[in-house]
Amino acid sequence: MRPSAVAASALQSLRESSLRTGLSVLGLVIGVASLVAILSMIDGMERYARDQVEGTTNVQTIAVATRTVQRVDGVAVARDSVVRLAPADARAAFLAAVDLAAHYGGHIIGVPRDDGIPVLEKQEGGSL
Repeated sequence: MRPSAVAASALQSLRESSLRTGLSVLGLVIGVASLVAILSMIDGMERYARDQVEGTTNVQTIAVATRTVQRVDGVAVARDSVVRLAPADARAAFLAAVDLAAHYGGHIIGVPRDDGIPVLEKQEGGSL
């Protein structure tokens, strides 16, 4: 069949079943509109939550701790694999935190370990 004959047959079919055509178009419109509405609502809720957290909190401390066990029904079970960081990784993370704090007007101080020896320190005008 020629393309023009196929197009003419399609248009004739659409004209003959106008109720089915109208309902199909209405279904497509409602489906697309509902997807747009849901995605817009999710985006708005995320933005609102971020604004609320940003406006009502003042993050002053970020604690990093190892987790070698996980709780399963209230029972501590050893994890199969635990990521181990080298001292160079800790130093890189600390320097990144210092940069973030400086960007947002904060500051970083040393945090003592259990043995009382301070971990990395950064003070005004000092170096690591």
